[in-house]
Amino acid sequence: MTTLKDVAANAGVSVATAARVLNRDPRLRVRPETRQRVLSAAEALDYRPNRVASGLRTRRTGTIALVLPDPQNLAWGETLRGVERAAAEREYVVVVADAHGPTLDARQLTHFVLEGRMDGLLVAFATVVDELVTQIASRGLPLVPINSRSAIVDGSVTMDDTQASALAIDHLVELGHRRIGFLAGRADTDVGRRREVGYREAMARHGLAVAPAWVIPGDYTERQAAASAAEILGQDGRPSAIFTVNLPSALGLRAAARAHDLRIPGDLSIVTMDDHPILEHTDPPLTAVRLPMAEMGMLGARMLIDAVGGAPITHVRTSLPPILVVRRSTAPPAGS
Repeated sequence: MTTLKDVAANAGVSVATAARVLNRDPRLRVRPETRQRVLSAAEALDYRPNRVASGLRTRRTGTIALVLPDPQNLAWGETLRGVERAAAEREYVVVVADAHGPTLDARQLTHFVLEGRMDGLLVAFATVVDELVTQIASRGLPLVPINSRSAIVDGSVTMDDTQASALAIDHLVELGHRRIGFLAGRADTDVGRRREVGYREAMARHGLAVAPAWVIPGDYTERQAAASAAEILGQDGRPSAIFTVNLPSALGLRAAARAHDLRIPGDLSIVTMDDHPILEHTDPPLTAVRLPMAEMGMLGARMLIDAVGGAPITHVRTSLPPILVVRRSTAPPAGS
């Protein structure tokens, strides 16, 4: 059985250097050719590290957690795949947890997270300052927020939500819409704020007024969106188009529109954030903004695993731009 000592001898480096190269220690400074010799030697000798023994030495578990506010939201699927892909590069395992479920309630938090059962967490909490983030950060466990920023954590991975919102509004304006509403998120959420800023800035750029009654906060759920949409759709002079903050909100809006006997897009155009393949099969197929969710997950996981090794975390944004996917839920306003 090949040992780390064999790999080091084959590469002509010390055992310590071989170990740090194979563990992708972010603090290690070696020449690229030296790093490549170690990797080539490990591959040629079919070296497989003993993760149990390594874990005992480093007190690492080889596990990270991805904590989501609503794991059943389809939009998180691409993020999870990105996290798993990046984790697999470092031979880490990913555990998914519901931020509002029983695993991470106040009583279970210490047992599950803070007793060394994992090396770090990626968190996508809804609120800007979350109690769970505060508890974890205070214990020194590596933590990277994704899709949100926190005042108490000096790093995050986010997307260009402002530009994404602008794409939606620009599309509706090009179709001829002037009365455009917004089913927003919670006012105390970072992602909700960014998406609303994008909506308001785009409306202002086109010289369009934002009617206060047409912007209603929600909680990112289909049920709340349906109730909020009923308020907008029941108004005199209702908007001819509505942009929604996320996919569940769009589904709630669609249900409310049908309850008011409104045709989509004949009477009401709908654009949503968070594209997903399932939107090709809704009735009608929904126009949506596609965000780089997978890239966000990959960047977050890499940053977190580097932080486990001692590297600092920083605020970064995905490099891939948002993309508008036009389907049949948008059309020129009636009478135009």
